[in-house]
Amino acid sequence: YSSPSSKQLASNRLRNRQQRYDETVIEYYTDVIKLCKLVDPNMTDASKLDHLYHGLKPSLMKDVLREAP
Repeated sequence: YSSPSSKQLASNRLRNRQQRYDETVIEYYTDVIKLCKLVDPNMTDASKLDHLYHGLKPSLMKDVLREAP
């Protein structure tokens, strides 16, 4: 169980989360997914992907968009 204030803090962090220059994709992914679970344990995969895409490094986003079905 998490308190409303910790849930709000996680929501704010998730909304503003950007992949750092020196951060691997795995580290970024793990942190974003952890925040998603704190904010909403039942969050849809589509919403999780939106959060992941939002903060991804621009150079990687180009590759992701190129590979998207």
